[in-house]
Amino acid sequence: MSSSPSLLSRRRATPELELPVPPEFRCPISLDLMRDPVVGPTGITYDRAGIEAWLLAAARCPVTKGDLRADDLVPNHALRRVIQAWCVANRCRGVERIPTPRVPLTPAQAAEALAARRLQAVVIKEILASGAAIDVVTENLDAIIEVLVETIKDRISPQATKASLIAAYHLALAAADDHAAATRLAEAGIVAALVELLIDSGDRNTAEKALAALDATLVSDAGKARARADALAVPVLVKKMFRVSDTVTELVVSALHRICKKCGGDDEATAAARRSAVVDAVQVGAFQKLMMLLQVGCKEEATKEKATELLKLMIKYEAAGGGGCIDAMDFRGLKRL
Repeated sequence: MSSSPSLLSRRRATPELELPVPPEFRCPISLDLMRDPVVGPTGITYDRAGIEAWLLAAARCPVTKGDLRADDLVPNHALRRVIQAWCVANRCRGVERIPTPRVPLTPAQAAEALAARRLQAVVIKEILASGAAIDVVTENLDAIIEVLVETIKDRISPQATKASLIAAYHLALAAADDHAAATRLAEAGIVAALVELLIDSGDRNTAEKALAALDATLVSDAGKARARADALAVPVLVKKMFRVSDTVTELVVSALHRICKKCGGDDEATAAARRSAVVDAVQVGAFQKLMMLLQVGCKEEATKEKATELLKLMIKYEAAGGGGCIDAMDFRGLKRL
C-alpha cells in the first residue's frame, strides 16, 4: 500500500523528522529531544518541562520510582552542550540549535530580583524627574530602556509599574529635538506594552501615567508607526476617551491626533497606515465621542483644536472611502465648531 501524499509532503517539509535523534538525547517522559536537560539524585536525566509536570502529580522518579522533588533537579550542562553541538552539526538537515536555558530562580532569589527591579525603576524615575545626571542616563540609555519596558510588561508591582511609566514619560521627552529616546522606547516595544496595560488597568492613576508615556512616545515616527501597526491601539484609546478622567480624555485626544495627523514627510506606506488609523477610529466610534466632547466643552484650548482637526480628518476620509460609518445625524451642530 502506498504512503499517503499528505504524510510524505509533511515529512519533506520537516527534514529534522527524518534524522534519528540519539536515544540519550530524548526525555524518558516525552521521548522528545531535550531542550533543558536536568538530572536528579536518581541519576536519570529528563527534560525540565517534562519532569516538573510529572512531579506535580507524583513526587517519584518515573524510571527508578525513588523519591524525587523539583528542588533536587540540577541542570545537566554537559549533556545540554553535547545536544547543542549535535543540533549545530545537523542544521543543514533542518535541525535548529536549542537555546541555552535560563536557570530558574528559587523563591528567595525571585523575591530579591523583584525588589531589585522595583528599586531600579524608582531610582531611574527620580533621576529623570529631577533632570540631574542626564549624562549617566545617556551613557546607559539602552539598559535603562530595557529595565523600564520589561517592568511595564511584567507588572511586578504597582509601585514599580508607576515608577517606570513616569520614567518613560520623562525619558521620551528628554531629547525633544531628535526624539532619540522616544524612538528607542518604541523600538523596545513600549507601545504594545502600554496598550496591554491600558486594556487591563482599571486604576485611574495608572491609566493617566500610561497614556502620558504613550503620548510622549508618539512624538517619534517610530512610536507612531508602532501604534498604527497595533490593531488594538486606536480602539483602546477611543474606549478610554470618556471613561476615566479629564486628564485621560485630553491625553487620548492628543495621542489620536499624533497617530492620525498628516506629516509633511510621509511616504506612501506611512500615509496608507495613517489613513487606516483614521478609518479605524471612525469605525469604533471616535467621531461621535469627539462631537460630544466639543459640545460639552474642553478645558484646554489645545484639546479643542486637536479634536476639531481629528473630526475634519474623519469626515474627509469617510467621504473619500464611502464607508458610511458616520451617521448623517452626527453632523448636527458641526457648524457651531
